Amino acid sequence: MPRVFVGKSYSEATFGFALFVAIVAGLGGLTLLLFEFWAGVAVLLPVAAIAGVVALVRYLDISRNRRWVTPKDDGLTLEDPRGTFDFDDDMISDLGTWSKVRYSNGEPSGMSRKCHLVVRAGELSTTFAFEYQFGLNQNDPLGEFLDRNLERLFEKAWADWTAGRAIEGDGWVLDREGLTHGAGPKQQTLAVHELAAADIVDGTVSVWAVGQAMPAVKVAAGTPNALILGRLLSKKLEERGKKDEDPADGLGRVIFERDHSTSIGTVVVVGVVAVLMMFLSGVVLVSDIEKTQRILVALGLLVVPPGIVAAVYLTRVKILRCHTHGVCYITSLKERKLLYKDVRVFTFGATRHYTNGAYTGTAIALTFEPGSEDVGDKIAYSATIQKMDEELDNLRDFVSRVIAQHMLKRLKDNRPVTWTDGLRFLPEGLEVQPSGFFGKKDKWLLPYGEIAGTDLQQGVFYLFQTGRNKSVYEVPVSAANFFPGFLLLNALLTPVDPPPAPPA
Repeated sequence: MPRVFVGKSYSEATFGFALFVAIVAGLGGLTLLLFEFWAGVAVLLPVAAIAGVVALVRYLDISRNRRWVTPKDDGLTLEDPRGTFDFDDDMISDLGTWSKVRYSNGEPSGMSRKCHLVVRAGELSTTFAFEYQFGLNQNDPLGEFLDRNLERLFEKAWADWTAGRAIEGDGWVLDREGLTHGAGPKQQTLAVHELAAADIVDGTVSVWAVGQAMPAVKVAAGTPNALILGRLLSKKLEERGKKDEDPADGLGRVIFERDHSTSIGTVVVVGVVAVLMMFLSGVVLVSDIEKTQRILVALGLLVVPPGIVAAVYLTRVKILRCHTHGVCYITSLKERKLLYKDVRVFTFGATRHYTNGAYTGTAIALTFEPGSEDVGDKIAYSATIQKMDEELDNLRDFVSRVIAQHMLKRLKDNRPVTWTDGLRFLPEGLEVQPSGFFGKKDKWLLPYGEIAGTDLQQGVFYLFQTGRNKSVYEVPVSAANFFPGFLLLNALLTPVDPPPAPPA
């Protein structure tokens, strides 16, 4: 069994920085002391002393909290400076866990998982919280241990709930009456018959009430018993056999939301600055500068600020919501809606930006284009994020699967399906039309049986034909409809149809 490091590390940023400052400032202070440069000594040596104390405190704390765990077939072994402790699965009474992708310079670099265990021995209990990391292509070293105990705790919770006993978590209680959440005046209970759906969305266990688009309850997925709660409610809804009642607009439940609206505080600050600029216009008018310049500057200070305030105010709202059946984009001026089944072109682009070699953020662009103007509006959304968003990738794949299914249906009806500019799906193969120096080259047919494979490198897709070493076609993955077509191609190259789009 693997031994997994789950404690604090000496590579901690605070410890490393404090140690570096202590060494550099100490050496600098001693050097200046030799040259009797007392002013520098008076500055550097105290700085070195303070940094040294911080480094020592962090060192002692890290030393006390260096921990390793080793999973066993029936429990877990914990090692720390105090000794070695063994505990069995049955001693774990509560379990919370959640993993996420770690990014470095906008690129996925590994996985990070947080765990929250409550261990009971008789009447005593203790909480053991830890975090560990593993590679993108590696199996979770504690995956088997966690899956086994989540399943055991779920079976126990289901038996308790059906017997009338309550299940508790952070800020919620599930009993015979329903799900109670919140505290004080905001506490409310969602009765069992009011439940419509439960699923994990954006790192939370979300619970919807009948007819509501937004979740009525959100519980952080990594908190104790949160995943158990999601499975309990899902099983109850499955047993009930009642179809989800979607909101009246037909878009379904909200499964993804990103709000990049401008805060009202920013609008107020811009307004205050505008008022000050307009006040300056009066000061300029009574100044002694040349008359023509005075009038032009005053007019600029008087006219431009209101325009800036109006522009900020009118663009302050920017909310993208993706539902189970469609997408909605809300701005200050308009609300655009489009069902996935009416989307004919879906484009997803992610461009990483660097300044002097340093990563500064990723520009995200999503475009949904309908097959005709009668079914909805074109939706174009863009934003710049500092850290790549794993949920955006999930959204991209979800929408692409839905569109790929409609593309496959049209192809099975013997209708050509456009993929990218230069690729079309035909019943017998791919129609390829590469670009040349002087425009498009001649079209030619690549039978599906002659496709040797594909490759994705540095944001570019490469298509290979049997018998050729070089790719016969290449296109950026940010091209229109690339991801739905890529899923469709993979489905056509396998003996089974693509799996149905999962529920939200």
